[in-house]
Amino acid sequence: MSDSYPHCFACGEDSPIGLHLVFRYEDGDAICDCVIAPEFQGYNGIVHGGIIATLLDEAMAKAVLHAGFTAMTGRLEVSYRKPIMVETPLTLRGRIDSSRGRIHRCSAEVIDAQGEVCAAGTSTYVRARQGLCPL
Repeated sequence: MSDSYPHCFACGEDSPIGLHLVFRYEDGDAICDCVIAPEFQGYNGIVHGGIIATLLDEAMAKAVLHAGFTAMTGRLEVSYRKPIMVETPLTLRGRIDSSRGRIHRCSAEVIDAQGEVCAAGTSTYVRARQGLCPL
């Protein structure tokens, strides 16, 4: 299993159009400090909602990978709490909340420089069956 996917839109260092997120790990949490460029806005100056969902999904996926599991998003739910402005410092934090069999339930937040949670997400990740997924 690899935790490096060079062409991944979210974390790939070789993706020419990607977010280039870099994570660190503390107590099982996947953490990333980032600034979202203006190319990823929806309304003027505001990070696009789909990008916010991607940030949350990636933080949770990294937590799952860091725990040693190859899994894919089965379900993702996002709560948008306040607009996130482009070019502002953010912290992403994702974790596994519970695991049972092939299912991992996760949560994540996008936190601004003032410590406010701007968006939160929950997900269900499903561990790949051997031979059925090219990961």
